[in-house]
Amino acid sequence: MWLNNIQNFTRMKIFLLVVFGFSLFACNSQTEQTDGNETEVDSLAIQLNDSALEKHQNYTFGIDPDKRNLELAINELDRAIEIEPEIALYYSNKAHILLTLEKDEEAITELRKIIEFQPYNAEVLSMIGFIYERNGNQSEARNWYQRSIESYEKRITENKHVINSEIHLAFLKFFVEDKNAAISAYSDLKDRYPESDEVLFMEDLFTEFDREKYLREFHE
Repeated sequence: MWLNNIQNFTRMKIFLLVVFGFSLFACNSQTEQTDGNETEVDSLAIQLNDSALEKHQNYTFGIDPDKRNLELAINELDRAIEIEPEIALYYSNKAHILLTLEKDEEAITELRKIIEFQPYNAEVLSMIGFIYERNGNQSEARNWYQRSIESYEKRITENKHVINSEIHLAFLKFFVEDKNAAISAYSDLKDRYPESDEVLFMEDLFTEFDREKYLREFHE
């Protein structure tokens, strides 16, 4: 059963992992170096994060369906956050588990904490919008989408992650405009970046996108 769950990992979910940066996996780059060595504190926080992610993955893939392990994972991430309170990954991983537990408001609270020290984190701004829209608060969702758009535009102006940011802006048109606008924006990207694997990889996502399904499943 768990193997089928892994095989059913759709392109939409891969998009979330590869492009949106809402990571399910361990990120050992989030360390603080002292003369080229990891500090003991950083190492412990990473271990806690990785352990929490393993529990969440095991639940998601059906290897261990006991929800109590998700609560243990949250406790581990709380400890990691206590050690390293300005690592966005720990908050986003905690939010992802909270979404799995259908605790959307608590997930928003965790994501808002990231914005306190990373106010231009466009991916997190978008994610908050998705959660609000899924819960029927379209007005609040659009406010967060607009903040995300402004953050992506800021990156482009600063010549940072330009293609990636333009893909995100095209994708957000599904939510602030409509499917035709999003597909048109994506077609323009293909014309301007015909050899970009990053752009071409997203073609199925744009052409087959189902907004309602995405809002139901983006956290899975």
